[in-house]
This record gives sequence, C-alpha cells and structure tokens, in this order.
Amino acid sequence: MNRTTHRLVLLTALGITAALPAASSAHGLRRSCGSCGSHESSCGVAEARPVEYRECTVVTYQPKWEKREIEVWESKMVQKDSTEKVLVTKTKTEPRKFIECRPVVREEKYEYYVMVPEKKTKVVNQVYCERQVTEYHEQVPVCRTVRVPCYDSCGRCCGYRCETVHDVCTVRRCKVELVRKERPVEVTYYEYKKEKREGVRKVSDVERHEVVRDVTVSYNEWVERPCKVWVCEKQKVKRVVDVCTMERVETVVRVPVVCDTGTTGCGGGRRIFGGCCGR
Repeated sequence: MNRTTHRLVLLTALGITAALPAASSAHGLRRSCGSCGSHESSCGVAEARPVEYRECTVVTYQPKWEKREIEVWESKMVQKDSTEKVLVTKTKTEPRKFIECRPVVREEKYEYYVMVPEKKTKVVNQVYCERQVTEYHEQVPVCRTVRVPCYDSCGRCCGYRCETVHDVCTVRRCKVELVRKERPVEVTYYEYKKEKREGVRKVSDVERHEVVRDVTVSYNEWVERPCKVWVCEKQKVKRVVDVCTMERVETVVRVPVVCDTGTTGCGGGRRIFGGCCGR
C-alpha cells in the first residue's frame, strides 16, 4: 500500500470519528442520561463495550503510464512521374518568293554646257604713287661739351675741365612726299562664253526580278515530355506513444463503527467514546 492509500484510510477514520457526538460518560462511571433522572435511574450503570471494526472498500485512482500504438496522419513529399507541356523551337525549310533588284548599266547621250575662256588685251590707266624728296635747311639748338684749360693764381695751366656750350647749328633735312600719277598699261584678261556640247555617259538602273528560294524558318510547338514532380501525400502511420490513464484501485480498510443499540432503558446504544446514542 502506497502513501496515498495510507492518507485516505487516515482521513476516513478521522471523518467517522468527528461525525460521532461527544461521549456523555466515561467507561465505568455512573452518570445520568438526561431522561433517566438521578444516578439511581432505570438506565442503570453504563457497561463497557468492545470497539467494533468494520471492513470498508476505499476506491482510489492512480496514474498509470503505458505504451500504446496509435494511427496518425503524416504528410510526406513524394516524387512522382508526370508530364509537362513545353514550347520547343523547331526549324523547317520552305520555299518563299522574293523580289530582287539587280543593277543594269547602259549608255546614253546627254547635253551639257561648258564655259570656254577667250584671251583678250586692253589698255587701262594705272594709278601709282611716286616718291618726291625735297631738301631744306633748318636752325636747331645744339649742346656740346668742350675742354677748357684751368689756370692758377700765378697764371700757370694746371689742367682742363669740361663745360657744356649751347650753340645754334644749321642742318639739312629731307622731306618725302608721295605724288599720285597715272600711266597707260596693257593688261590681259579672259572672257568666258557658254558653249553647248554632247557626250555619252553610263547610267545604272535597277531591274526587279521575282525569284523563289528555300529558306529556313523557325516555329514554336507545344511538346509533352516526362518529368518528375514532388507531391505532398497524407498517409496513416502507426506510432508508439506514452499514454497516461487513471487506474481504479480498490483497497479494503478497517474502520471503527458505532456500537449496536443496547437493551437498556436509554432507547439507544453507546458511541465509541461513551455517551448515549440518542444524544
């Protein structure tokens, strides 16, 4: 018996004991039951009775862990074979019509004009400038330095000194003048005359021709091909889990009970700890 069972038995015994009223007299004492009057009443002397025990079944619940196999849904990615449609580029050869332009060279006559030069001469008056020089005299002031002897007090020459002398001098100048004159000159010039001429030139023309050629063209086509795809599937799997269940446990315990009803004049029996049953 574990600790829980011991506690339940103890609590049951205490509860039954508390439900019983307090004893009115101890074992072996002469007391009045209340309706009996004096000590020498018809109740007589209380007799000591043995305590009786009765077996009771106590139900308790204890947790019990056990292994249990259960079925659960599990999602799993599974690779499967499938097909998909894709666009595939293909090529093929087919005839098509084209317009070709071919150059063609031919000769043709045409007229054109040229400017023909003609040499001629004529006399014209040419203006020119002639330089004419004229001389004239002019008085101009001049500064010059001369040596002058120096004399002492005895009249002897002791040296020379330089002195500036201002004088007027006559100079000759030239005056240049430009004189405009004319003279006849024979010059050569050209006159241009417009002259018509004929020539032959090559002209390039373009001729259009229709030709048929095979060309390679590309086109897109839907093609179905196999492929691998991942699919999420749900399936039931068995798993072993720990399950807690409350197990019912019945325990037989012995508890003290109230004595049976006596044959005395009190009209009731005694409780465990004394006293009348009617009180």
